[in-house]
Amino acid sequence: MTQKNQASARDVRHSDASKTGTGGSADTRNPDWDSYVPEGHGRTDEQIRADVQEKLSTEKDLSATSTALAIVVADGRVTLQGEVASRGVQQRLLDLIRSVPSVKGVESKLRVVAQ
Repeated sequence: MTQKNQASARDVRHSDASKTGTGGSADTRNPDWDSYVPEGHGRTDEQIRADVQEKLSTEKDLSATSTALAIVVADGRVTLQGEVASRGVQQRLLDLIRSVPSVKGVESKLRVVAQ
């Protein structure tokens, strides 16, 4: 490949990357890439807390547990306080919260109390 062809191929790859924002496949959710914000980014602590509460309330076996928990969010980091029946419940809670968009970290201040 000549130097001119190499430069042209490089320009095409760069041009494609600037259109998609990733250099990969195009994301068609918002054609205005300058204002595109990925889902879950830029959420406030209040929004994250509401998302966490909603996520926990949809889990049938955890919904009763989640009403007795204190959920504190600061700078995208979630702290859980309260009592749970087992380590398994504690781990499920932590895993669910980690799956919420924009959660940067989870701290557990949960106590396991045998019932």
